[in-house]
Amino acid sequence: MRKSFRSLGLSLGVVLASLSMLASGALAQPGGAAAGNTAAANPYRHIAIRELADIVKYNGCTFDALLDSYSGIEAGPDRPTGRLTLFDDYVDLLSRSHCVYINRAVETWDRPPDFAVIQSNMAALSQRSARPYVFGEFIAESVPLNQTYYYPAEHRNFDFTQMCKAPPKPGAKDCTPSFDRPEYQKYVAYVARNSIDIGVQVLLFGGVALTDPKGTVNTSNLTKIIHEMKAYGADKGITVLVIAQSPSTFGGAPYLADFDLIQGGAYINEDGSLPETAAVTNKGDARAPARKWLVKNPGGTPLYDPHKLVSEYDWYGNPLDDSSEIACLSIKTQSYLDNIRAQSAANCPEGRVVDSAVAATRKTYEYFKSMGSGFWLPGRQPIGFAPWIYTPLNLELYKQDPRFAVNFNDEGILSIPPLRQPGR
Repeated sequence: MRKSFRSLGLSLGVVLASLSMLASGALAQPGGAAAGNTAAANPYRHIAIRELADIVKYNGCTFDALLDSYSGIEAGPDRPTGRLTLFDDYVDLLSRSHCVYINRAVETWDRPPDFAVIQSNMAALSQRSARPYVFGEFIAESVPLNQTYYYPAEHRNFDFTQMCKAPPKPGAKDCTPSFDRPEYQKYVAYVARNSIDIGVQVLLFGGVALTDPKGTVNTSNLTKIIHEMKAYGADKGITVLVIAQSPSTFGGAPYLADFDLIQGGAYINEDGSLPETAAVTNKGDARAPARKWLVKNPGGTPLYDPHKLVSEYDWYGNPLDDSSEIACLSIKTQSYLDNIRAQSAANCPEGRVVDSAVAATRKTYEYFKSMGSGFWLPGRQPIGFAPWIYTPLNLELYKQDPRFAVNFNDEGILSIPPLRQPGR
């Protein structure tokens, strides 16, 4: 059943502003007038950084690549078609939820953003949902080596090989970039600036310990770009929030303070509970970053300010990742279970499936909120049983599709946060 504007937390003024924006029929152009109109219509665009941080922490939901140009792995090959196959269904799910911040709505892992497509999908989302959101972009710690991307400031294509932290191996399709590389600095600044122009307010920098391992407040090119983007947004009357995913502690507290928030994984147990150790030993990968909220200084005090932390169900293409564990709690499709168990008996073994993942997720959300930290709820994110995803979207169409991790009783996950009204 559809919720009313009032039940979605919308004031009449916000509704009228949204309808006025849609009536203009204009798509925002980077730096153009339509971008300014969009900013004026969205009440979240100008709010104080502290209020924006609270929205991101407590009303954030991950819908990975929602605005991107790819069809989505739900329907087979992940290929460029201009829009996710289930885009309308995801937007309807958002409309029924208590989500305000859409984490990783723009995804840049091994593919640069297509701003024309992103703008088109933003407009389609606004037309279908009719309530305001905060959009986030993931600036990934991996860049493609087999794509071309035009750099208008210098009338040339970016050279992705010049962004790599180390010379790429012959035949490599991607590499880890470094903020010590001038070409990567230009690329990130270009992407971030244009993202702000079209309505993105939250920039999540992935794997910062890899891209800026020796950063300090005086030497980091990443933090220089951050200050430039915040100033750029301020000139346009737009609040910009920056998140570092698992940053290096080399630069100490002053360096970490340059980020508005710091993000890490929850690294849950198979029953959805949270371990009580900082070191991650339950995920089959010794390289997993520590659980941020449990890391201590030598004196025994917390290394990170809990009010600046936000966690999520992590994923990295392994059946032990958090997305997979949560999916296993709530999977109800026998054909799906038969499919993944045929690959490995360790995939969602008998006894792991319970009624839904809502109870475990609610407990995790409340745990982090009680210490002043945030937690992002899963709306669309990959799981380790590639090429499938986790989503609480419940579609009859996919209940018997062995590729799709449909979860019959999980939609309540996205209503765990309290309703938030614009301006309150």
